[in-house]
Amino acid sequence: MEKQYVTKEELKTLDTKIDGKLNTMSATIDGKLNTMSATINGRFDGLEKDNKHLSKLLWWLMGIVSAGVVLPLLALALKILFPKI
Repeated sequence: MEKQYVTKEELKTLDTKIDGKLNTMSATIDGKLNTMSATINGRFDGLEKDNKHLSKLLWWLMGIVSAGVVLPLLALALKILFPKI
């Protein structure tokens, strides 16, 4: 079996080809990452808006539920404490 050697010129041409391919792959990956990042940021902006609306809705529901529970309990406590009023 013979050993095969590569000349300096062949090595340089292969090196430049590999560098070119790596650069194009890197540019492609960077482009994809940038589009994914923009998409994710847009989705988080939408979630933030939805979260604000849900927070307001949750506070209204908590207020309604607590008014429906707390006021009758307060009335019952006052009725027990002051039965002749």
